[in-house]
Amino acid sequence: MNDRSRPKTQRVADAIERYLSLHPAAADDEKGIAQWWLPEMSLSATAPQVQAALSLLMRRAVVVRKRLPGGTAIYGRAVRPKALKSLIGVQMANFQAVHSVGNSIITFLRNTYPVQVAGTDTPDCAFALLSSGELAGAMDETTRVTLYLYKVTVNEHTRQQRPGLMSPSQQAPMGLDLHYMLTAWAGTAQDEQVPLTWAMRQLYLHPILDASSLSPEAGWGADEVIQIIPAELPTEEMMRIWDALEPPYRLSVSYIARMVRIDPDALVAAGPVVATRLGFGPGTPAGTR
Repeated sequence: MNDRSRPKTQRVADAIERYLSLHPAAADDEKGIAQWWLPEMSLSATAPQVQAALSLLMRRAVVVRKRLPGGTAIYGRAVRPKALKSLIGVQMANFQAVHSVGNSIITFLRNTYPVQVAGTDTPDCAFALLSSGELAGAMDETTRVTLYLYKVTVNEHTRQQRPGLMSPSQQAPMGLDLHYMLTAWAGTAQDEQVPLTWAMRQLYLHPILDASSLSPEAGWGADEVIQIIPAELPTEEMMRIWDALEPPYRLSVSYIARMVRIDPDALVAAGPVVATRLGFGPGTPAGTR
């Protein structure tokens, strides 16, 4: 197929991906990408075409977006599972990373929840990270938004990585996906729906947690990036979760935080393998036939 016959959004996305493969440390805003990146790839594009291409690349986890203090959004290359080989010697998070991610998400929401929006007061709302035990207990009607980690899975891409991609002296990091349920608790429809909708909007606008946004106890590396992605949790599965808990169903949405890379513990030198003859028949001592 002739390249010009392909959709323009796809061609722009391919050009951005090629540019980042040549300049992996590059980062720029939409205007800079159109002005500097694409001409180097012999391509031009309008602002809407660049925006559409970046959205496509973010959905594919090829590109990540970060907002600068002034509000400008810049885009750069995402850390991809296939790049594990280049991560040898790079600091990764310790075993406190799972708790750190949930704590960081809820802290971000708590610290950015506004008193007013467009001149209208928002409901007073608390934000909390809950354990299974806390969620299974009695809950009062205090207006709150809670984050509950209901499942942890090993990332399918890192699970399929061959050990040969890593140095013989280095174990591959364990990549985890964290499955969360964001839930609203309130006594009225407005108090339930307004904070939850606001929280969903915040996670939509800020889907990336980098090392500066993550709580420090996990020892995150400077290049660590966690993506927060909306997840389609089937109604049947959500009902099973709520059926196992004491409180009745509350309005909830689900998210996946990926990929959390856990640094393996230092390897312990193994002793030599000793050949041993074993007896398999009843009453047959080891080392005899």
